[in-house]
Amino acid sequence: MTNTDTQTDNDTGQDRDNSQSPRSWRFWLLVVLLAMVLVPLLLVAVLLLVLRSETGTAWVIDQVPGLTVEGDAGSLFGYWHADSVRWQGYGTGLSLDAVVVDWSPGCLLSKELCLDTLHADRIRLRLQPSGEPDEPRQDISLPLVNLPVGIRIGDVRLGSFTVNDARIWDRLELKARGSGPDWVIGQASYRLDEIAVDASGRLETRGDWPLDLEVEVSLPPPRGERWQIALDLTGSAEDLRLAARSQGYLDATATGRGAPLDKRLPLRLELASPEFQALDALPPTLTLKNWRLALDGSLANGFDTRSSAELPGSEGPVQVQLRGQVTTAGATGVTLRLRGPDSGPQPGTAELAGDVSWADVLTADLRLALEAFPWYSLLPDMQQPPVTLRRLQGDLQYRGGRYNAQLNAEVTGPAGDAELETALNGDLESVSLSNLLISTGAGSLG
Repeated sequence: MTNTDTQTDNDTGQDRDNSQSPRSWRFWLLVVLLAMVLVPLLLVAVLLLVLRSETGTAWVIDQVPGLTVEGDAGSLFGYWHADSVRWQGYGTGLSLDAVVVDWSPGCLLSKELCLDTLHADRIRLRLQPSGEPDEPRQDISLPLVNLPVGIRIGDVRLGSFTVNDARIWDRLELKARGSGPDWVIGQASYRLDEIAVDASGRLETRGDWPLDLEVEVSLPPPRGERWQIALDLTGSAEDLRLAARSQGYLDATATGRGAPLDKRLPLRLELASPEFQALDALPPTLTLKNWRLALDGSLANGFDTRSSAELPGSEGPVQVQLRGQVTTAGATGVTLRLRGPDSGPQPGTAELAGDVSWADVLTADLRLALEAFPWYSLLPDMQQPPVTLRRLQGDLQYRGGRYNAQLNAEVTGPAGDAELETALNGDLESVSLSNLLISTGAGSLG
């Protein structure tokens, strides 16, 4: 072989290697890309296959720290149930009995999560106290909730729920659907003892959370057999407007406006009732006719309270007006005025003013002024007494079941006019008079 032939062979081999090198590089790049795509898909497929089997589901559950499941069967990728589910960790204990979960994985293909069934007979949550002092209430800021997929909740039924043995509800049911920030609540039911709340309507989880909800509330009545309230809630979670209709124990209509996210909890409410009797023990003469009530203020600072009504006295209607500043601890600047019927020579008036507190024990500091008021007409089957009370003034102090009062009265009786001054001391069982002074035209007694 000559040198020329050898050189030709070397050039041919080098050209072959150069032509194969780019092809080999592209081949391995394609292999790596396919692996990057196929390996996650294979892992997801394997995970789905594992979750679709009872054995795989049980294995996955065993991997969760602190989780104990008894009597379970089914697949987490579809229908699954268990007699009990227990989880303990991070100072929290959660227990669920008779759990049933059923959802439709096929809905994911249409970008929707379908929870067909979620049941639990009993839920118990135990939280260890943090040891930190409770922070004062702050204004609540609403987040934007924009779901990337649609959600359809078919049948959620949860039994009794307790937190540290304190009952939150006896039963909770929910049917709803949502997409993006828009929610439609088909049915939401809450039960606790004799309290029942049912709601339906629309809600948007953006901005100030606009809403339009219809709510039915059933409460245990202090008297009678039922007390139901129908609420129409409109506006938003930040600026809530309500219209209410009450039937049963209280037949009334109400309108109001509030800001439940404000830490002060401001509220403006107006209520009207044609007739209201608070308790069966009260006589018919103390039934409120044409009752009006208005509240304006906040739970933090108190409510300016105004009320008016008529009492069906035995001698004609008695006009009642009430005003004061009411807080969670008591009422200040309270003024209760009664005006007798216009049928007599003069209507007569009675006024009770002062402050009342119920923060620790019930206390009251009151002033009484009565001018020819027919007080006896508010007591059933009582005729006008032979001694007419023309004027009565006094100061009354009440402290935890005991009271004392200083009274000054002017009366007219068969023997003529007389004035009376006395001090009263007593409790709910007995009363004693001291410093009694009676003055008449014929003399005085003291």
